[in-house]
Amino acid sequence: LHIPLCAAEAMAMASLPLGATFGRVFSGRLGHGLRVSATTREWGKVVREFLQHCSLVMCHCGWGIDVLATNGARAGALERGQLGVSEEFARAAGSTPPPRVKGPAVIGFVGRVVPVKGAHILMAALRRTSYEHARLRIRGWDEMVAAATQPRYAAQVRKLAQGDARIELLPLLPRDRIMEEYRGLTILAVPSVWMEAGPLVVMEAMAAGVPVYGSRNVGQLRLLEERRGPA
Repeated sequence: LHIPLCAAEAMAMASLPLGATFGRVFSGRLGHGLRVSATTREWGKVVREFLQHCSLVMCHCGWGIDVLATNGARAGALERGQLGVSEEFARAAGSTPPPRVKGPAVIGFVGRVVPVKGAHILMAALRRTSYEHARLRIRGWDEMVAAATQPRYAAQVRKLAQGDARIELLPLLPRDRIMEEYRGLTILAVPSVWMEAGPLVVMEAMAAGVPVYGSRNVGQLRLLEERRGPA
């Protein structure tokens, strides 16, 4: 079905009942797109009305506060809560000295190896250099799960690691051993390509005394900027 772009845009921007009607009339991607557009706008209206009645709205990331304010949350009702680590992790972090990694610099990635987390960005960046005094440790790789759930991305990750001894693909450690990983890093990199509320690894690495470098999508970016040292 070929519809002029201007007509499609007009239908998408139509009133909610009309947009939903168009979505039922047309099949395929066009109909689906029109239905989603109408549903999203209707849900947005409900959320904005709900926020107007809230006397307190808490969020633990900077971009979340901005989104809530844009969608009608009253300025005086917004309050930011701070993420943190467990008491057990804090005790473990305080019981051992800050990391002093000898030899090549070790750049670490800890978490799910999926496209939105950006491990492939670190791998590609390192491969573009010939720098020998750095290692990249990807902690969280699961070959069987990756091959079954995201085969194309798994193939991309394997290709990036292939033939480069500086890159390690390692399984995620149990929670009671994760401190070992942080203690072996020079820095932790968090190259997320989607909007993160945390992630928790930022807080854990900072508690362990490991410098953190994060993308602009990290929810705790403000905390990283506050603790950033001299350039």
